[in-house]
Amino acid sequence: MEFDGDDGISFETGSAEVVDLRAKYIADHFSDANQKIAFLTHFKRNPLGVQKEMNNWYLEQVAGDPSALRTLRVDLEKELYPEAAEINSGTYDELKDVAFFMHGDILPGKHFNLDNPETWNREILKLHKTNTLIKETLEYAQRTGIMNSGRPREVALELYDHLLREFSESESTSLSPGTDKSLGNYFEAGGNCRHKASHLQLMLQEAGIASRYLRVQSGIEWIQGDISWYGRHAIVEVDIEQNGMYALLLDPNQQLRGTRTELNFSQYRGDLTFIPRSLLGMRVLDEDAKPHEEFGIDAATGAKKYAIPREHANVVWRPKSVVD
Repeated sequence: MEFDGDDGISFETGSAEVVDLRAKYIADHFSDANQKIAFLTHFKRNPLGVQKEMNNWYLEQVAGDPSALRTLRVDLEKELYPEAAEINSGTYDELKDVAFFMHGDILPGKHFNLDNPETWNREILKLHKTNTLIKETLEYAQRTGIMNSGRPREVALELYDHLLREFSESESTSLSPGTDKSLGNYFEAGGNCRHKASHLQLMLQEAGIASRYLRVQSGIEWIQGDISWYGRHAIVEVDIEQNGMYALLLDPNQQLRGTRTELNFSQYRGDLTFIPRSLLGMRVLDEDAKPHEEFGIDAATGAKKYAIPREHANVVWRPKSVVD
C-alpha cells in the first residue's frame, strides 16, 4: 500500500472560486449562539472526536485548504480556554492524565506549584499552536492524517520521522526559570525530551490519532531483571490499534520507538513499559513499504525501560474554561 505524502496531495480549489471552508463549517455546525455553546461543550468533552470529525468533514468537500479548519479549531480553543495574564490557581486548572493538549496549555515541571513561582525552576512551557515556527509541521500532520485515514500506525511513524528531520539538532540552553517560552522557540533553537515529545503529541492530534504525552522515569536494563533508573524523561504513547491499549511508544529525543510491553518488577511502584532491543534498529511501515534507515543504535546496548508513575501520566496547567 502506497503511503500518501505531500507529493500526491493537492489542496487547491481547481477553479478561480475560493472555497471558504471556515465559513462553510461554521454554517454546517453552529450557525447561532446556542449551537456554538453546544459545540464548545462537545469539543471540551471530546476534543479528539471533534478533530476527527473535522478531518472527515474535509474529505466530503470538493475543494479547499484544510488549514482553514485547523485555524478555526485553534480559535475555538482560544475562546474556550482564554489565556490569563497571571498564572495561578484562580486562572488555571491543574489537570492530570491529559490526552489532548489545548492551545495555551502549560507543561509544568515535576515540582512546580501553581501558586508558588519560586518552585518554577525552569521555563513556563506554553503550547501555542499558532506559533509560526511550528505551523508547517502541524499543517503537514493534519494533511497526512486526512489523506491516510484509517492508518494510524503508518501516520504516527511518518510524523515521528518528520519531526526528527525538521527539529533543530542544536541543544538549547534557554531554561530561564519562570519565563514564558512557546514550544516553537525550541523547534528552531533546539530542545530536549519534553519539547520534542510535546511537539509530536500536537502533530498526532492534528492527524486525528489517539496518543498521550507521558512523563516517565527512564532506565536501562543491562542485566535481565536489573534496571538502572537514571532520570525523568518524556515520551509519547500511541493507540495504533484504536482499542485504548496505546501499543506504540515513541521517544523522539532518544530516537527510539517500539511496542509496549507490561512488566511487573516489584522494585518500582508503577507500571513499566518496555521497548525490546530487537525493535530499536529498523522499522518497516507494512509489507509493501521499503525498509527505512537504521538509527545507528548499538545492538550491544541494554534495553530501554520506561516507568510510568502510578498516580498520573502527566500534568497540565490549563486556562480555566468559559463553559462548564
